Amino acid sequence: MSVEKIANLLRSMLDGTDLELLDLKVLGSKGRTMVYAILDHRLRPVGIGELTKISRRFEDLLDMDQDVPREYALNVTSPGIDHPLTHEWEYAKNVGRKLSVQLVTADDRGTSATSEDKQSPSQVGNPYKKGAGSIEQFETFDGELTEVREGELHFADGRTVPLQQVHEAKVKLPW
Repeated sequence: MSVEKIANLLRSMLDGTDLELLDLKVLGSKGRTMVYAILDHRLRPVGIGELTKISRRFEDLLDMDQDVPREYALNVTSPGIDHPLTHEWEYAKNVGRKLSVQLVTADDRGTSATSEDKQSPSQVGNPYKKGAGSIEQFETFDGELTEVREGELHFADGRTVPLQQVHEAKVKLPW
């Protein structure tokens, strides 16, 4: 069974809920397949009870599908603190927190990267894969996120960063 088919099954099951599929990985071989799904809510943290309920419903759905191997392990979780932020709403949930941000500053032609250089963040997997032969240069900084507005991140030090320039951003732990 393809990752895209599993993602579509999970997305259809999530229709009507406030949960979003952030990432899906299917690993292993025919003997033992591992399915990892990361879910989040746009406005609040996701509770363990909610994840358990979704996991059981998703497992039932997978068990009914003839294309899914009978031997699989399912792990449904919320994003951990080390999960990169990829959607504007994820940044908005983290206003007031310190972020570690890696910016794309130039490619192999010495020009600024554009949003066309990235795949859609709604796609499963890494939304920041570049084409073959691209060389990226990065600038990294830590800063307290104060606002997210119209595709831009605003930081306490006065810095404003267009989301399309962010290669990776993660919440920075206070310790």
